[in-house]
Amino acid sequence: ESPLYREKSKSMGSAQSDNARSMSRKELESPKRDKARYSLQKEVLEALFNVPERLEEVPKRAYPVKEVRRSRVFGQVVVELLKDTTTERIAATAKPQVTEDVNEENEDEDSYEMLRKAVKEYWITMKEYYKAAVGAFAKGDHARAYKFLEEGHFFKEKAREADEKSSQKLLETRDDKEAVPLDLHEHEPKEAIRLLRLHLTSLSGIPSIQYLRVIIGMNDEDTKEGARKRLIVKLMERESIKWTEEGNGQIIVIRVDEINPKRLSFAKK
Repeated sequence: ESPLYREKSKSMGSAQSDNARSMSRKELESPKRDKARYSLQKEVLEALFNVPERLEEVPKRAYPVKEVRRSRVFGQVVVELLKDTTTERIAATAKPQVTEDVNEENEDEDSYEMLRKAVKEYWITMKEYYKAAVGAFAKGDHARAYKFLEEGHFFKEKAREADEKSSQKLLETRDDKEAVPLDLHEHEPKEAIRLLRLHLTSLSGIPSIQYLRVIIGMNDEDTKEGARKRLIVKLMERESIKWTEEGNGQIIVIRVDEINPKRLSFAKK
């Protein structure tokens, strides 16, 4: 066997070995990339299709999100951010400018009404970010899809915080010390039940608060208002809670000071 043949065989063997190692690395890296891509895809889809019940009634058509203080970027529909702008996380203390004609000197941003409007703004913004995440993912821009997804999660949490704060605000700002109002007429039926449970858990058994006055809207069996009332009445019956009606059935009055909160099936034990 000639030296030239041995050298050629050695070179071929070395090249095959390098190719094998390269293929092996690619085979190991490929499942990792696929797994990461699948995880992102799963999170994007879950964010879009597993959104909780609406915190507020919102228009079905999309419209531009109003400007947020300390950040002008949110003055545009969030989907447009895919084209020529860069999103940035607003400070946790920033609140949406929920109305264009608010007199800032007289309007309390932490009032119940303003907090409910803030909930709606946060909710709309959250949904737009989730839609943008899906759009970016469909275009193969996984980095931007993840960024939009994180922003959507951020505004989802802000909506939840404002929702809970508005419920607590009712206790702080009410004029009637014996009755607390709860306006549910703009809420989806399931969201109305969630808010009612929250208030019953918080207010039951407090001697200084006698009544919870629940506004449920028109008493029409064939509409969303009718479905909302049916769920509320069903909850009252299941929990053996007494109530009376006012305003042709549009308002339910509950005597909460006589309710033992420990007996509520939905109260945290």
